[in-house]
Amino acid sequence: MQVGIIGSGKVGKALGSWFAAAGFSVLFASRDLEHAKEAAQSAGHNAKSTTIADLVRNCEIVLLTVPYDEVGGVLELVRPALAGKTLVDVTNPITPDRRRLIVGHTTSGAEEIARQFPTANVVKAFNAVFAEVYQSQNAQIDGHAITIFFAGDAAVAKAEVRELIVNMGFDAVDAGPLENARYLEPLSMLNIQLGRFLGLGTQIGFTLLKTSSIPAKS
Repeated sequence: MQVGIIGSGKVGKALGSWFAAAGFSVLFASRDLEHAKEAAQSAGHNAKSTTIADLVRNCEIVLLTVPYDEVGGVLELVRPALAGKTLVDVTNPITPDRRRLIVGHTTSGAEEIARQFPTANVVKAFNAVFAEVYQSQNAQIDGHAITIFFAGDAAVAKAEVRELIVNMGFDAVDAGPLENARYLEPLSMLNIQLGRFLGLGTQIGFTLLKTSSIPAKS
């Protein structure tokens, strides 16, 4: 699977590095080509950099790791190429001070992206884990796998995202339709509050405990 990372910040670089180390073919793209090159070089494992347009054309799955308010501008230029693509929304629609969501209750950032780019198969995932956890390339804390929830409306796209999550060693939990991103984005806010404002630090994560009698969804 060829995985594309749009964005060269902490989260994008950390996820791309982990995917590359796990054996996936990784492409980085950014509006600043030098930043994309630096991210690819840092990731190693034959990760490469390219333009955003080339990345969307050539990758089966594309992760959005730019700030939420920049998504529209980044994707508008590649709108035709998004048709049928799995577009993973890693963003969180939060204020600059990281204390409040700017959308919620009756919609979510992921749903707004899906409305703006309806030909893509949007999946919400990877948004409620700190970049520092991804940088560690360790999906467990004290022997417990961190849970990554994912939500979307297209079964094939969700299966691709599950494959990424499982290959990294996380506990993958299907959180239902994309509408349920309304709950996953506040989960990220709780993570930020606990880690950055209440002193728990960034090596934390949520784990969903469940009995073995509950089958995992595909």
